[in-house]
Amino acid sequence: MQQIQKYIAPVFESLSRGNFISENSSKYDARKLHEVVSENFEAFHEYYLALNFKLEPHAGSSYYYFSRLESRYNLEQKLMKFYDYIDILAFFSDYNVAFGEGFRFSVSDLEQKCKADTNLSDQLKILVPEELPFIERVRKVVKTMNDRGFFECEDEERQDYKVLSAYHYLQELVQLIDIEATNEETSK
Repeated sequence: MQQIQKYIAPVFESLSRGNFISENSSKYDARKLHEVVSENFEAFHEYYLALNFKLEPHAGSSYYYFSRLESRYNLEQKLMKFYDYIDILAFFSDYNVAFGEGFRFSVSDLEQKCKADTNLSDQLKILVPEELPFIERVRKVVKTMNDRGFFECEDEERQDYKVLSAYHYLQELVQLIDIEATNEETSK
């Protein structure tokens, strides 16, 4: 417990806000947190479990997150919120089929593609329905994903971003939904 003491608060502060701790972060502090959690997973897991937070590793431990046992009402609210992520994933997948963990992009490249591709433009208008210029709409979507720990800004001046390994979490959830829907359709 002694070796994790100084990391308990920073890990909690990050994960309790719904963020992820990703192995492929460019930021030293984030990578250090991932390393400490990986080396002391059981100690962290037990500590947070006592606080009613379950520390979850991704298979392969490329990222960590918190989960909680939820009431049916809270679970339904979270599912409704997840619909937004499905639209965001579709948007980025249409931007580039290779979009995923480790992918790098700039806000200006994304904006230019949205201006040239009516499908992307329509999706962006759904994601950010406010009457804003393309660049501001793109920035809003990217900021949301950055704030939630799925993207990381590598160069603020050029607005270059990297997709973190936590993005895989969203992709896996969407695949589970697709698999469940497909299984239900074939059993009818």
